[in-house]
Amino acid sequence: MSFACASFEKNPAWNPDASAPASPEETWRPAKEKTGPQSLDEILSLTPGASRAGSEPDRPAASTSAELLEDLERQLPPSSEAQPLELAELVGIALSENPRTRQAWRRAQAAAARLGESMGDYYPTLNLEVTGGAEKFGFEFTDSAVIVRQVQVEPELQLTYVLLDFGRRTAKAEAARRVLEAANYSFNRELQRVIYEVQAGFYRFDSARALEQAAQRNLELARSVREDVEERRRLGLATRPDFLLARQVEAQAVYDLESARTGVFNARAQLALAMGLPANAPLHVERLFDQPLPPQLDEEVDELIDAALATRPDLKAQVAQLRASEARVAKAQADFLPIIGLEGSYGGIWWDYSLRGKSVNTTDRQQDAYSVYQALVVIEWPLFEGFKRFNRLRNARAEQRENAARLRELELEATNQVWSVYYDYETAYRKYDYGVALLAASEEAYEATRESYGAGLSTIDELLRAERDLASARYTLIGSRAGLLATSAELAFALGEVTAGGSPTP
Repeated sequence: MSFACASFEKNPAWNPDASAPASPEETWRPAKEKTGPQSLDEILSLTPGASRAGSEPDRPAASTSAELLEDLERQLPPSSEAQPLELAELVGIALSENPRTRQAWRRAQAAAARLGESMGDYYPTLNLEVTGGAEKFGFEFTDSAVIVRQVQVEPELQLTYVLLDFGRRTAKAEAARRVLEAANYSFNRELQRVIYEVQAGFYRFDSARALEQAAQRNLELARSVREDVEERRRLGLATRPDFLLARQVEAQAVYDLESARTGVFNARAQLALAMGLPANAPLHVERLFDQPLPPQLDEEVDELIDAALATRPDLKAQVAQLRASEARVAKAQADFLPIIGLEGSYGGIWWDYSLRGKSVNTTDRQQDAYSVYQALVVIEWPLFEGFKRFNRLRNARAEQRENAARLRELELEATNQVWSVYYDYETAYRKYDYGVALLAASEEAYEATRESYGAGLSTIDELLRAERDLASARYTLIGSRAGLLATSAELAFALGEVTAGGSPTP
């Protein structure tokens, strides 16, 4: 008995939300399908199992920026400079707050409701109809007219059940189930997209902060050189043009620092947008520059392409759309065949009447009641509908071919995307190794040039050039590291393997 109750609880006609994602924060996972006939023309059961959807409390929107921030501070995990939020926590906030995940979730729930609606065709329809009222009418006898006054009530219970429709219900429900499957996979892809955008925004923000630190160090270095040149000029060991050149480099370093600070603000706003938060939301985010980098690739590009074609949710969603269009073709073909069903009714008639006339005069009201019923086998076969069925079939076949072409297009896009990002990832690793070597060489060259300049063996131009090269090497290393992390996240997204843990898994 409990098993039957559990099966009925997950029945899409009774509880369609059980076939949709459970929440806007959890990946939908397909359940094993069960087969078993429900009617004479049904072969495939269309009852996917899933967990019951949880309810979502309503939350009114804040009317001002201050109220919105106050509301966010109560909802977001506490963070500070001493206890910053990790990437996994940022992903969790994004899955909870980003409106795109909720839109995709609601679309999946709507598709689940449409599946439940289509499953209703497998059940009989039961209708109660009661008519009643008062009447007064007359009819003629040979010698006089008779007036009838009566009150009549006719309750009737009507039952209709389709026995055989040659696959209409099966095709309709199959199309709805495939559309739901596509919506669920699209929901999964939307989750992956949000996670990827949070990862990419996090890496950009971390890189922007590293660039700000590098710009601050470059400014300190330029200021130190300017002070040294100024001291040497005071001692008569440097000229005014040397001093002006050093001050020019310092001014450029100040400009670069302000630009880097602007980049931090912009990157922070992009991260907040990816998380579904306003730009001024209270966020303190950890730094990643000293943490280990993602691993190098062990697989060949062809292996990764095969994996992407087998696992990407957007491809699975398009496959489901193709199957849905095939089911609509089957439905359009079945419309040319008859429908065989049962119709039955049971009811009664109750009268309360009186007769008055010259030949008939009943002073007392008469009452009568009896039951009525019928049981019919009905065959319905529309023979001509103005070519509507032919055109519905043409339309269904055209949509099927369109979905097949769209699937091929998505497969090519996925193949090219994985191919491109694969080699971008390998190139990013080589660039990072080059950036590490370049920074080490630039630091060594700068120290040697500064010592040589202090001994009077190098010119100010050589010292400033070494300083600029060192600053450029710092930016190069930071950019190459940020590019490697961003490419790692992009590769994971291209493979369809983005996880909520926040770590790219190429």
